[in-house]
Amino acid sequence: MRAAVRARAAGRRVAVVYDSHEYTAGDIRPEDVTWAPVMTAQEAKYIPMADGVVTAVDNFADKLVEHHGLAVRPTVVRNMPEASTFTVPGGRGPGVRGRLGLGPEATLLVYPGSVTPIRGLDTAVRALPQPPETHLALLVGSRSGHVAELAGLAAGLGVAERFHLLDEGQVPALLGLYERVSGLRPVVGDASDASGTGGEGEPALEVQPIRPEAAENGARS
Repeated sequence: MRAAVRARAAGRRVAVVYDSHEYTAGDIRPEDVTWAPVMTAQEAKYIPMADGVVTAVDNFADKLVEHHGLAVRPTVVRNMPEASTFTVPGGRGPGVRGRLGLGPEATLLVYPGSVTPIRGLDTAVRALPQPPETHLALLVGSRSGHVAELAGLAAGLGVAERFHLLDEGQVPALLGLYERVSGLRPVVGDASDASGTGGEGEPALEVQPIRPEAAENGARS
């Protein structure tokens, strides 16, 4: 933004589009409690200067309008395909189900987004003991931090064998994540939004983070 201001001062017309990939005010990080307020303050400083704002989820767009008093609602540009497109042309690649060696009878829950406490993924983990045929797979870039906490939770609940971590690089094509997966249900987005649309554009089960039984019912449906 500062570069654009300098360019404008020099007489050049420069348009700036701000990409609010996350709702920073709601991204509370226990390991770094300063992150959300600092990032939100920076966002508040620069977002009014942008020519346009885009975000990935309708819920984020509404929250940005409310939080920053934007006159124009941000444009939503989803960064995930619709559920109906979750196949790979030609059937290339094994997908998540194939990599885990799961048959079509198993219910598979796949989460490909950022793994932070606000996502409410502990809800899905706590729900695993009840539907014995259900597996939860997270596609992660690291196995430390909250990922390790979720793995410990799964172990403590006796469901470690149905809690899976796959490195993001193990599934090279985005659509390959969902290739011909019978029973796939993309799950759990921002815990503050249980409306059925998860963070970063993923469809999500309608669950409340404090009610694992809701996730159990969703997995069975």
